[in-house]
Amino acid sequence: MTDPAIPFEAPFLALTEGSLVPADPESRLAEHVRRLSRLFRAAGHDLRGPLHSMALQLELLRQSAEEVENAELRVRQGRYTAAVAKEITRLARMLESLWGGAEDGDQRVRFDLRETSEEIRAMAEPHFRRERIALAFVMPEAAVEAEGNRAAARHAGIDLLLHAAERVPAGEVTLTVEARDHVAVFTVAATGRDGADARENADETTEEAPFAADRIARRFGGTVRATRPGQTSWRWELELPRPRTPESE
Repeated sequence: MTDPAIPFEAPFLALTEGSLVPADPESRLAEHVRRLSRLFRAAGHDLRGPLHSMALQLELLRQSAEEVENAELRVRQGRYTAAVAKEITRLARMLESLWGGAEDGDQRVRFDLRETSEEIRAMAEPHFRRERIALAFVMPEAAVEAEGNRAAARHAGIDLLLHAAERVPAGEVTLTVEARDHVAVFTVAATGRDGADARENADETTEEAPFAADRIARRFGGTVRATRPGQTSWRWELELPRPRTPESE
């Protein structure tokens, strides 16, 4: 029996445990999620057009501002256009974090796990700020190449982060990316404050891998390891295969 199809290209909000557990390819729920996936993917492409147009018009405004004779006004207008440009860039990164890589389908491609983590950062940081959870990222200078599906890896990473946020209200979460032997590793470590734990079964000493992240990882030859180092600390490691090289074979 094969694993059910998972709509990796759908925004992560559709990839919840509740929607994936019964997601047999023949089920009505699976078909509903697939329809949503196609709709969201089309919406992503539709949004890119206006965004590119806005960026072009903003560049024209910036150039016209440079022609203003009044130095004070020229500086002020330049500051305004820079602020708008920053927000457009942020919106573009958020759109990429939702739909980037969806065109790959189920193909296995090489990608830099650091870039995927930056896309995750763009989506997760606003949510963690609202929840008052400290979020830190530790990235190496060198590329951490992985092999698989970029959109799927992103959804798995977001699932781990949201899982961690439920464990440590007002706590601290650190995301680390590194290369180990033949795998690229995406680690989420969470530490609670003042013994806070949002779960009802807070006394359990074991931790299971989040369902969605685990299913996604296994589909592309990876694994998710879950441990609980302390009473108020948790750790999840998403391991993805690295591209084969002549030296590794």
